[in-house]
Parts: sequence; structure tokens; C-alpha cells
Amino acid sequence: MGEGFSKDDEDDRTGALFQTIRRDRFQLATDLISKGAGVNCMNNFGNTQLIQTCRNNRTSTRTGGEWESDRERFVSFLISNDCDMSKYDIYGWTALMYAEKNGHDNIIDILEKKDMICCGAVNGKFSDWGQWSSCIANSGCQGYRERERSCNTPAPQHGGIHCTGSVKKQEAATDQHKMTNDHYNPYIKYLFLMKLYLQVD
Repeated sequence: MGEGFSKDDEDDRTGALFQTIRRDRFQLATDLISKGAGVNCMNNFGNTQLIQTCRNNRTSTRTGGEWESDRERFVSFLISNDCDMSKYDIYGWTALMYAEKNGHDNIIDILEKKDMICCGAVNGKFSDWGQWSSCIANSGCQGYRERERSCNTPAPQHGGIHCTGSVKKQEAATDQHKMTNDHYNPYIKYLFLMKLYLQVD
């Protein structure tokens, strides 16, 4: 082929590339990309080469280990050529989702490691404490009230550390905090004191 490919030539090349991936011919797919097919082109289903590679299941006429090894090398090749791992197909699936569905364990490791390097680990951080609840107890308010916070500002991502500490805080409540339970429970004071004694913040 000469210089200046037409749109039809480009479509033919893209079609040929996806056909080789569907047939598990990863070395030929690597050669086509190396000759200019691009690593982020899409087929009619919104699949990139990475999605198509992970979308195929593990059955093949070749031996499983050899086939999976070629698939893993091809995924590494795509990633080293800056393919977009975050793209979704028309069904809302990413390459990682397909790899998990189809049991491509080593590919999952490759994608997750690249995602962590690319995006960096984000440690979780607690939100501010919420509002205090009404008194939780019985008449005379021999009870407690509580408030909560969440580990979502931000939530841990890409292998980041989860928040440490309590998500719930309790304190003794008085009559002014109004009861939410009209039924008297003689054990509530005992339970409240035990919670205060055992609480770690």
C-alpha cells in the first residue's frame, strides 16, 4: 500500500485488526498496530483492542498456557503504547471488567498494577461528623445519642489505605434531646454504660 490511505483503507485495517484479535492471533495484531493501526481505534461495538482482547474467553484450539501467555504479552504491548484503559464499550464494560468476568487473572494483575501506577494510590479520609440523633432510650432519657461519619472524602482508591478510627460516636443524652423510643427499658442504662466503657475512638 502506498502513502495516503483512504477512509475505506483505514476501516479495512481496523476490521482486520479486530478479526486477528478475535482469532487470538496476537502476534499478527501486534504487527498491524506497529504498522500504524493505532492502539485506541474502536470497532462498531465500541471495543478498543484492549477490550476485545479481554472480552474473549479462555477457550482456544491452542494450549491454554501458550494462548494466555500471548494474550498477556499483547495486553502489555497495548499498555506500553498508551492505550486508554478507562474506555467503556457500548454495554458499559471496561477491559478490566471483561478480564475479571473471563478469568484472565494475570491480565487483571497487569491492568490493576498499571492503574495504580497511572493514578496513584489514594488513601481514604473521613467526612465531617453528621448531626446528632435524637435520644435513643426510654422515658427520662437515661440513654444516648449518636452521630456517624463515612470514609468517603475521598474513599480509598487504587490500593489506598482505608480510614482508621470509629465511624460512629455516642454520648450520654439528656431530656432535652427528646426520646425516640417511648417504651421504657430498664436495661438501657446498663447497656449505655457498657457501650461507653467498651467504646474505642
